[in-house]
Amino acid sequence: MEISIDEHSESEDMSFRDAVTDLAPNPEQECLREERARILREALAELRPNARRVLELFELEGHSMKEIAENMGISVAAVKARIFHARPKMRHELDQYFVKRAERRKRLRFGAPSSWEPSGRELRAAVS
Repeated sequence: MEISIDEHSESEDMSFRDAVTDLAPNPEQECLREERARILREALAELRPNARRVLELFELEGHSMKEIAENMGISVAAVKARIFHARPKMRHELDQYFVKRAERRKRLRFGAPSSWEPSGRELRAAVS
């Protein structure tokens, strides 16, 4: 028995094509994924090479600390130390990105801070 994906079902007013869910990411999801990847790459680029490699192996590739130590020829304690110091630096870099982004949005919405000096009437109108 053959079923056309365009043929309507007799019992429902829906074609087989309409019933099948597309699991592929939509363009917006794909764009957001690419933007997150770019932001992470830029933040990782700010780390020292050894710290970057340890963090990539541990966080992104899922290797154990012991595997990383053996692979890089360093002690497990050194791996732990590099992860310990790299995480706050990554957090700082990511925070800087999002703070700058928020400031850009604010400037786009309200204009440059020095050019927007509202009177009392303008302020009351803006908040009401």
